[in-house]
Amino acid sequence: MKKQVVFTCLWVMVGFLPVMAQHHDSFEAFRQRIHRDYHQFRQEVLEHYDRYLAGVWLEYQSFKGVERDTLPKFPAAPVVPGAAEREPMPVSSVPVAEAKPLKPSVSSGSSTCSFDFYCLSVTVPQLLIQVPLEVEKQPDYAAYWRVFQKQQLADRLIPTLQKYAEEYQFNDWFVFQLTLRYVNASLPQATSSFRMALAHYLLNHQGYDVRLAVEENGSPLLLVPIKQKVFARSYTELNGQRYYLFFDNETSAPKAGGVFRTCQLPDNASSGGVLDLLVSRELKLPYQAQPFTLQYRQLSIQGTVNANLRPFFLHYPQMELKDYAQSVLSDNLRQEVVRQFKSQLADLPLPEAAEALLQFVQYAFPYATDDVQHGFEKPYFWEEMFLYPQCDCEDRSLFYSYLLWHVLKVENQLIGYPGHEAVGVHFSSPLQGDHYLYRGKKYFVSDPTYIGASTGMCMPDFQHLIPEIDYQYPL
Repeated sequence: MKKQVVFTCLWVMVGFLPVMAQHHDSFEAFRQRIHRDYHQFRQEVLEHYDRYLAGVWLEYQSFKGVERDTLPKFPAAPVVPGAAEREPMPVSSVPVAEAKPLKPSVSSGSSTCSFDFYCLSVTVPQLLIQVPLEVEKQPDYAAYWRVFQKQQLADRLIPTLQKYAEEYQFNDWFVFQLTLRYVNASLPQATSSFRMALAHYLLNHQGYDVRLAVEENGSPLLLVPIKQKVFARSYTELNGQRYYLFFDNETSAPKAGGVFRTCQLPDNASSGGVLDLLVSRELKLPYQAQPFTLQYRQLSIQGTVNANLRPFFLHYPQMELKDYAQSVLSDNLRQEVVRQFKSQLADLPLPEAAEALLQFVQYAFPYATDDVQHGFEKPYFWEEMFLYPQCDCEDRSLFYSYLLWHVLKVENQLIGYPGHEAVGVHFSSPLQGDHYLYRGKKYFVSDPTYIGASTGMCMPDFQHLIPEIDYQYPL
């Protein structure tokens, strides 16, 4: 009887296969039709965008950028009473000269404009366009759009920008930056209004729902939608979407709480998508080797990091820590560091191996706050730990958390306290010490900034606080 039932079920499933295949084909055709219809609709929005610019401009208010943490970080790394101070040793990266701009590999026309884009030299078609005077009223921006459309600037300029983006695998942020740099380099004598109008035009034709706005004093702004939460930058909200304020290089930064105007678009008239700041593909930059050697007791790692990453990511927008944890700047570097740690920790029991990793991060990296080292808040991507001579608590925690999982397969979480970041570790074997409960599991505080502390030792300031969970390995 069982054989008959199994046979019948299989027969029914086989009978459904053509129907399922047909359904899949129908769905794929439906998906392509939706994509085609959306593209056509967006093109119609762009073709008629001048009507919106010439129409009603509504007044909005900007809001002060959110700070990642309102409390200051420790000026020096706290030390467990009786523990050894960090031992002096030759650590960090070997200083290197600043990268010189590299010649581009993208060909361009005879009339060209060249400019430096971080460590790259970019050559694009030169704009041969008469620059009009400053706008007298907001709807005058519609005239700019018509001029750009009439001269087919999107067709003439964007293919070259896209070639660079594809060659170097730029994400949305660097496409945005490349567009702004090009506009400023090609039209240095143009008015701020004209440059921002052109940047707005090019960005919209590259698929981004960037809006043009004007402050009360007449200064133009770009309202840029970003997928991630961005800290320390003024923003506004339009139809439930957060837009961040960017200004021209000749105007002052917009005041928090200031008033501006932007043209009204129909609710369904979006001209594109939002910028995604995650680094999901490595930038294909020319490699300039910057060697590093780090050591503490039995553990040591050495190698090189691409120094050309430094200028690209020095002023990257501040994001949530989980966004840094999900971004990868160099997979080869990560694999090499993980390989070296695995080979040196292979013979140690898991708790001892985790403790050795913790002590390595505590003692091998000199500590300094971002204000001291950079003059501004600068969370590091994982690879940037090898680019700078010092780091602070969130940098150490992100670095250590990644190693716990990828070297030892230890489940852990990035955890936040007021003004401080640490790691919570879950072991299957019993452990004693400071811990918190998360979904029925015990996570023990493991702090790579608390010098001399073992896993299960929380800084006294935070022992009675429940931390916020910023990221988890594995997800």
